[in-house]
Amino acid sequence: MKCVLCKRDTDLCDSHIISSFNYKPLRQGEKPNFYELPTDSGESRAIVQDGPKEKLLCPECEQLRSKWERYFSLLWHDGRLFTDAYPVTILDVEYPQLKLYQMSTLYLASVSQHHFFQRVRMIEEREEQLRKMILSSSPGPSAEFGCVMYAIVHEEITDARSIVSSGHTKEWNELRIHLFTFAGFLWVYVDGDTDLINSDLKARFVQRSNRLRIDGINPTDIALLRESFDDLREQGKLDDPL
Repeated sequence: MKCVLCKRDTDLCDSHIISSFNYKPLRQGEKPNFYELPTDSGESRAIVQDGPKEKLLCPECEQLRSKWERYFSLLWHDGRLFTDAYPVTILDVEYPQLKLYQMSTLYLASVSQHHFFQRVRMIEEREEQLRKMILSSSPGPSAEFGCVMYAIVHEEITDARSIVSSGHTKEWNELRIHLFTFAGFLWVYVDGDTDLINSDLKARFVQRSNRLRIDGINPTDIALLRESFDDLREQGKLDDPL
């Protein structure tokens, strides 16, 4: 089988598209299982014990991505991404590490054949450009495949890290927007001509100066997030309906 990153024909690893540590909050409590939210309203929910995995990367490329995963895991666990009052600005993130983690997550979701990511699709030429950048460990300019991380904030959500929903691609102002929810954040990837991206949005991408701004966002304003709340309530993650 061919590695989706280096394209070599070799044995492949079972790769998590969304890093495995992001599922830890969902496995806490009396029942370690959680629901895999359907991408189609006609599908039933599957009860699973881990996030989607797929044979995508060879051992060498898996190791490459693991380096970026470890960096985000450390950043995520040290608490600096979370605060009682947003926005927050972090001045010492490692730009290449965080940007390549963001980029590799988008790429794997786009090439994945798993039904959980069936609504995430990039234009073929852009997908290939992204692949080459990741393979060469080049994060590129801030706005190229830029990602905004919005912290999910609501008084009825005790732990937003427990929200993991399938990705989704939308068209917006001649750009493609790829949306994901995991790790306590709404991840908004802006894919297209960087000249079409306004300066306010560009300021929310991780910067080459190692600056990261995180704004809070109310999930009740986002239909994509509301879809998962009933499932979270059944898992005991929410107490009251929104």
